[in-house]
Amino acid sequence: MNQLNIVNNQGKLLADSRDIATMTGKQHAHLLRDIEGYKEVLDQNPNLDSDQFITAANAQ
Repeated sequence: MNQLNIVNNQGKLLADSRDIATMTGKQHAHLLRDIEGYKEVLDQNPNLDSDQFITAANAQ
């Protein structure tokens, strides 16, 4: 995979975490763990809102 598929869903740009895991060479579970860590760091700063950067969506 050379190009990430970005989807516009109600004004939010989304990418599938499974595709990102493949592109970065990480196991999907490890990527999800890392994303949660990034979210915790963003949530510590009142000027940042992790919801602007990280959106969880159920895979269908």
